[in-house]
Amino acid sequence: MNKLINHFSVKELAAFFRNAIPSFKIETEDLDYYIEDKDFQQFSELTRIGNVPFKNSDELIVFTCRYNGILSERSSKKKQFEIAKIVLKEDFKDGAIFVFYDEAGKFRFSFIRRNWDGKANEKYSSWKRFTYFVTPDDTNKTFKQRIGNCTFKDLDSIQEAFSVEKLTKEFYNDLFKWYQWTLTPEVGITFPNNTTTSDDDRLKLEEQMIRLITRLLFVWFIKQKHLVPDVLFKTR
Repeated sequence: MNKLINHFSVKELAAFFRNAIPSFKIETEDLDYYIEDKDFQQFSELTRIGNVPFKNSDELIVFTCRYNGILSERSSKKKQFEIAKIVLKEDFKDGAIFVFYDEAGKFRFSFIRRNWDGKANEKYSSWKRFTYFVTPDDTNKTFKQRIGNCTFKDLDSIQEAFSVEKLTKEFYNDLFKWYQWTLTPEVGITFPNNTTTSDDDRLKLEEQMIRLITRLLFVWFIKQKHLVPDVLFKTR
């Protein structure tokens, strides 16, 4: 997983799937003819690199595509989604993994699946995309944990690895545990009020910690939305 993140290449991606899924078959196919339209001039090397047959008759297909620019968390997401839908519509598949990458080693790892309406005629209402943006400059903790531990046994298990609801629940559980830990005397967190005495340093500690947490969350939110320069968060 670390090698994939720090030294991304299509070859490393194929090796990751071979290690994660014993039944993964490498079958490369050039699909550039799908993106010859002028609307996709920033993309090239669209390739099917392999597939995995599942016991329930589903099949996972893995595609890669180069982005001829610098990927960011927000760049060309709509175009990438359009390319994926075109390929899957022509291939008559229910789901696939698409990895869009740039020359700097950044990549978007997406699982795209048809959203069936559940009726007998099996018409589908839309496609759903689940995605992680990965860059070697970040820790990528969630991606490592969720994708690294994914069983890849069927399409449902893959979708579960992208579950926002589960991620949110885990985050708040961890945050609450951290909050409880900070209140313990062993940690010894204080918020001095009157600097001439230490008697009031732990008064209203719960309220003070909640205020601190909400401020930290807000700062992280504006950082993730790129509303402030990243340089402000550099340690050096």
